[in-house]
Amino acid sequence: MKTIILISLCLLAYTQMFSQNPEDWQSIEFNSKEDYEANEGKILECANFILSVPAKASDPARQSALGALSKWMSGTPDYQFVIDESIGKLMEKNEAVLSIYMAAMSKYALENNDHVPTAEEMEYNAFDQMLAYSKDSGNNVPMTKELKKAIQARDKGNLKAYLNSN
Repeated sequence: MKTIILISLCLLAYTQMFSQNPEDWQSIEFNSKEDYEANEGKILECANFILSVPAKASDPARQSALGALSKWMSGTPDYQFVIDESIGKLMEKNEAVLSIYMAAMSKYALENNDHVPTAEEMEYNAFDQMLAYSKDSGNNVPMTKELKKAIQARDKGNLKAYLNSN
């Protein structure tokens, strides 16, 4: 009996954790500083969703999450997001990488809001998460020569050196 209750509770928690609503994401508006802060939970939900489903440009739910995330990133007064040449090399011929990177940056910022992360800290952690996501073949991220090189550097513990060389 205890096993049945435990399994039921786990299933309920699982369905609640992944019950995102793309219509809610499309309706998020950012008209004031308070709107950005008030919607941080939904933005984290968007980032988690993007990082939990395969990269498909045609997925309307993914596009909805990415749209809300992009609006938030470009206007939030509480965080600064820098997209520099390091990610530019990986985006070449691989547009999926940018959305994954943006989701990873947002996720890192929102989950570590006890301090304002430095640009280097944000870049390193976003790259780490983006490369882990990309390495998983089930996520359908097209592998380019540069992406493979970055993943190898991460796997060998040389991600910081890789980022500093770009």
